[in-house]
Amino acid sequence: PALLAARVPGRGLAFLAGSGVIALLNEFNYQVEAGARLDPDEGLPDPSDGVLVPDPAGDVWRIAWADDLRAYIWNPGLDAWTTSEIAGDPVGPRPGAAAAAGSARDRVWIAGGDVDPALFALSLVPADDGRAMVTRLAALDGPRRGAAVVPVARGDDEAPLIVGGDAELPAVYVPAAGLALGLVGAWTGIQCRQLDLVDAGTVRVLCVGGLRGGAPTADALLLNCPPNTAETTFEHADFEVEPMFQ
Repeated sequence: PALLAARVPGRGLAFLAGSGVIALLNEFNYQVEAGARLDPDEGLPDPSDGVLVPDPAGDVWRIAWADDLRAYIWNPGLDAWTTSEIAGDPVGPRPGAAAAAGSARDRVWIAGGDVDPALFALSLVPADDGRAMVTRLAALDGPRRGAAVVPVARGDDEAPLIVGGDAELPAVYVPAAGLALGLVGAWTGIQCRQLDLVDAGTVRVLCVGGLRGGAPTADALLLNCPPNTAETTFEHADFEVEPMFQ
C-alpha cells in the first residue's frame, strides 16, 4: 500500500513497495517487470522514512535516516541489491528530515530532523574505496520537519534552500548564508519548482500548497533568488519572498 518511486533514466520508473519488492515500469513497452526484494539484516525502513533516487551510473538508491543513515543500491541490469557503506561526518537519527536530489543525480541533500538540525550532502558517487561519503554543510535554524529541500541551479552551480517546516519560523532558510526570510509560521508539505530564467540575474522558485498551521492551503510563495545563491554573501535585500494568497 505504500510506495516510493524514482525515474531510472533510459529504463523507466522504479517502484519500491513497503514489503521491499521493487518493480520497473519499462518506458519502452510499458510493461511492469518485478525485481529483487530488498531484505536487509537490520530490517526494512518504513516507506515514510527517506527516499528512492537514481544515481549517475543508472542504479537506484534507497536511503533512510530516521534511526540512522543507511543506504542500499539496486542495480537494474543485474537485478541485485547491495548495502552501501557510509563514511564521513556523523548524521545520527534524523526523523522528520527532508531531502532532495541534485539535478546531476550525484548527491542527495538531507536537511533538518529532531537532533542537531543541519544540512548534509550524501554523495551518490562512491569514493575510491567504494564508500558513500556524507558531509555536514551547515546548521539550520530549527528542525524544520515536513519542510521542502529546493535545489536552485544557475549554470553549473546548484545550492539548496529549505522552505517551510512544522515550527513557527520564517518560511525560507538559506543554509549557505544562515538567513531566514519571509512569512513566519508552520507550513508543511509545500511543493516547489524552479521556473525558467527571466534573465541571467534572477532565478525564480514557485512554492505552492501544503498545510499552513495544519490546515490545507492554496497559498503560494514566489522566491526571487540573487545570482550568488551558492555563496555566503547574501543580504536580506538581495532575496525576495513574495507571498501569493488565495
